[in-house]
Amino acid sequence: MNQRTSLLLLMALIFAGTLGAQDYTYRTFKDTRVINLQSPEVLPKQRMDVRISHRFGDLAGANGGWATFYGLEVASDVSIGADYGVTDRLMVGINRTKGAGSSVEGFPGLRQLINGLFKFQLARQTESGGSPVTVTL
Repeated sequence: MNQRTSLLLLMALIFAGTLGAQDYTYRTFKDTRVINLQSPEVLPKQRMDVRISHRFGDLAGANGGWATFYGLEVASDVSIGADYGVTDRLMVGINRTKGAGSSVEGFPGLRQLINGLFKFQLARQTESGGSPVTVTL
């Protein structure tokens, strides 16, 4: 069996359970992100999620402690962005991240990045029968 046939067989197995009317498992992770990583969840159609996130400094090490209020006064990375649900299975997003580290010589803009996101839910977990897991690309 060649690689293309294997891929088609895998896709057929994933989509086989989604052809009939199904009761889908709703919000396994309750959000599109878990801490700083993406979860398999996507936003519902026409829903927008705006986020401002921070990563703070050293908690109790050499640069932490009371002098920096245990890292809370030393925000090292800041990210501002928005995600939008195009359909119930497709989500797009964009955000801008500002890092606190030194820039790479010759590339001063590497401290500030613009990130894009496309997330598509290939298969959704169902309550009975169908797909036992949610698969998101």
